[in-house]
Amino acid sequence: MKTPCSECPFRRKSLKGYTGPHESAQEICDHIWKHDQFFPCHMKITQLTDDGMALEDAGGKACPCAGAAAMMNNGCKSSRDRRMRAGQDEVGKRRDVFNHPSEMSDYHDS
Repeated sequence: MKTPCSECPFRRKSLKGYTGPHESAQEICDHIWKHDQFFPCHMKITQLTDDGMALEDAGGKACPCAGAAAMMNNGCKSSRDRRMRAGQDEVGKRRDVFNHPSEMSDYHDS
């Protein structure tokens, strides 16, 4: 996926406060920014689980979140996770995505 989906919480025009299954935007940002972990696209996880795959397996088989990859690029953060880094290379920088976790957290968590 090269473009964040319309529901992606990393998009500047996403539904304010919507962070999917996560408690907060800060939780999401810690996952990718502090812990440098793979962050799958929620739409692909949904598709794979709808096809009968277990949630744990779906998360590992899903593509990286384009919004998360773009925010990392916007903030000059390179992931050490090879799948996430491949997603960053494919997505590039995007103006419609937050530049930094603090910007995303301010938007969703305040």
